[in-house]
Amino acid sequence: CYEARFVAHVDGVVRSAAARAWAKLDANSDGQLDLEELSAVVKKPSKKGKSKTHKRFAAELWPFLYVLANHFATMDLSRSARVSVSSMENQTTLLLESVKFLDERKALFDEVAGPSVGDED
Repeated sequence: CYEARFVAHVDGVVRSAAARAWAKLDANSDGQLDLEELSAVVKKPSKKGKSKTHKRFAAELWPFLYVLANHFATMDLSRSARVSVSSMENQTTLLLESVKFLDERKALFDEVAGPSVGDED
């Protein structure tokens, strides 16, 4: 019973993070994520005075950047280079289930549950 509630809560936290990411990426607030908007975010130069290894975007944003880029990679971009924010819901579900993002999911679990909860060495 507790596990199911925890999973449901984590699902909500990830979906909230996704909503924030999509809102940040949707520069013109039209409810559509354009390839140009994704490109603009990942091509931004780092600020002056920062090292080359300085991250250009928050760590919690990059899994969603990857999901969106991967989604564009599977599309016929000659027909459309945009996707609605609402259609990214399924992509968020895939993120929750993806093995590629185990570290990010662990970080989200730790954020929700607190440090060391459920961690076993």
